[in-house]
Amino acid sequence: MKSIFSGNLNKNILKNPERKGWLLGHFIKSPILLNSTDIEIKWGIHKKGEKYKKAKGNKKAKSLAILVRGRVRIYFPDQNKAVVLSKEGDFLIWSPKIFHLTEFLDDTRMLTIRWPSIANDSQAKQTKAFLKFNV
Repeated sequence: MKSIFSGNLNKNILKNPERKGWLLGHFIKSPILLNSTDIEIKWGIHKKGEKYKKAKGNKKAKSLAILVRGRVRIYFPDQNKAVVLSKEGDFLIWSPKIFHLTEFLDDTRMLTIRWPSIANDSQAKQTKAFLKFNV
């Protein structure tokens, strides 16, 4: 079936808050063009001070975060490494099985891409580094 679909990512988030900014992936059922097992795409709108409560990672998917605007710190507790994305176009890519914590240092827009899109691939864990990260 041939199809064309257009929209606005900001409006999509308001219309579908349960998706938490995810636009494309195996978990999006409608419209069918947005359903994919190859890739996941998220349009993230985050407020200054927002933080993840647990470290997140994926079993098999790679992740790419691209800063559109704002400033974000991504901390990798098992590697004891932090990266700050602060300029439009800054990006960070990491492999599967690497957990991260995220802190938004300013109001931020980010594009996140993960591949492949696999059910039950996402993981979360509490880490001792969480306390250090949140100081």
